[in-house]
Amino acid sequence: MESSNYKKLNVWQKTNELAPALYESTQKIQKKDNYLANRLADCCIALSSKIALAGDLWSMEKKISYLESANEEIYTAISLLNLLQQMGYYQEEVVQELENQLVEISHALLSWIKNCSRKLNDNPPAEQPVTEA
Repeated sequence: MESSNYKKLNVWQKTNELAPALYESTQKIQKKDNYLANRLADCCIALSSKIALAGDLWSMEKKISYLESANEEIYTAISLLNLLQQMGYYQEEVVQELENQLVEISHALLSWIKNCSRKLNDNPPAEQPVTEA
């Protein structure tokens, strides 16, 4: 089986490196606040999988949609981390380090989205002929 394109993407590799740290941190709070821990773990999985899917899509519109959705997961994760810090589950330094990594990934996604949008605008899909009923 041929390797997928997404594994070669720097942004996916960064996400894949960050995911274990985020997921591992949820294990420490799972017994105290299962819902928030599960939601943060879900963000990790969704972020990585949406980037992977976008990396293998040919349709620019769908690619942009998945990248925007992945970026939303980043800001959900950041919000959850800050909430968990306020609740006393995380040290400020830990949250700041994780947030910095997430923001770096977000910047890479936004750059990718901009590039895809530029390509889409340079090569818009052909208009479908209007047929009368």
